[in-house]
Amino acid sequence: CLGTGHKMPSKAEMKNRQLIRKGLVAVGDLPAGTVLTREMLAAKRPAVGIEPALEDALVGMRLCRAVADDAPITWECVKDGYDK
Repeated sequence: CLGTGHKMPSKAEMKNRQLIRKGLVAVGDLPAGTVLTREMLAAKRPAVGIEPALEDALVGMRLCRAVADDAPITWECVKDGYDK
């Protein structure tokens, strides 16, 4: 029997992971203090920002700094907690 029984990406797949996956970016220029909505977020390649599967966690959070159009949204861009 070959392998370990655990499904994992190969070394070649890991090299391309960031290029293949997507990350969340800003739709339009977003000033500091903006409370994020779904309409302000888009998923694009490469995976530089927060992964799209975590979009629900971002909605309702307030930006602690300005984010330019098409720039990645990172955890450093948002303050802790929600503004709902």
